[in-house]
Amino acid sequence: MLRKRKGSNEILTEDITVQERHMQEKGCDSSDLVESNLVKEEIMEVLAEMKVEYREVMLLHYIHELSIKEIAANLDINEGTVKTRLHRARHAMKEKVEKDPARQWIGGEKL
Repeated sequence: MLRKRKGSNEILTEDITVQERHMQEKGCDSSDLVESNLVKEEIMEVLAEMKVEYREVMLLHYIHELSIKEIAANLDINEGTVKTRLHRARHAMKEKVEKDPARQWIGGEKL
């Protein structure tokens, strides 16, 4: 469920995400769930450091699994703008992870 913070365009997420529900439905074991939660926490920390317009498109696309067309309609912006923001957000996230030694384990083995 999406909700807007009063007086802001920032979109917040509920406690349990779509990915967690998928993992539970697939019957993944607890270690997979723990690892997934650790990665999710790190990613959410990186997202919290990003600009609001980048954060909201990333959350809508990857967490809430909305299409680019659906994101554009929800935010009342052009599809091209959504694509640009997603591209820039991915690039910004990659740079933050690569520059921070403590986060370089995301997507691979922990150092």
